[in-house]
Amino acid sequence: MSFDPIQAGFAWPEETVLTNSAGQQMTLRPYAANFARIEGAGSRRICECYRYYTTESGILTELEVGHWLAGGEAECSRLCSSLKQLLSAALGPIALTPLIVSLRSEGFADVTISTNMRWLVQDGYVSAEYRAGEWSINNVRL
Repeated sequence: MSFDPIQAGFAWPEETVLTNSAGQQMTLRPYAANFARIEGAGSRRICECYRYYTTESGILTELEVGHWLAGGEAECSRLCSSLKQLLSAALGPIALTPLIVSLRSEGFADVTISTNMRWLVQDGYVSAEYRAGEWSINNVRL
């Protein structure tokens, strides 16, 4: 490897075995990075498209690994729909802990919740604020 995965911002900078929300496992290793594209993306989630891993399934981008980890496109879409309903029903910010409890009660795995919440905050669809010892989530444009 001719680059430093930590410096390139890899989520998994060393060989790692991940388990997704369905209990399936995947071994991944940092493979390559497109530094010009990562720099141009700034802190947005798009930079995950320019970090690559080798896996049993071939070469995947960090974004593809994230979707697999979170249960796939359909599960991510289902979570976003549920989250949108919960945030729309509230007329303001919702405390994160009860929000997670509600999503868990709908059958979402913690990895699905955490991966999607990180993406939604990074992409500006929801905002997160720490007030009075508790994180709260607010709908921006979900």
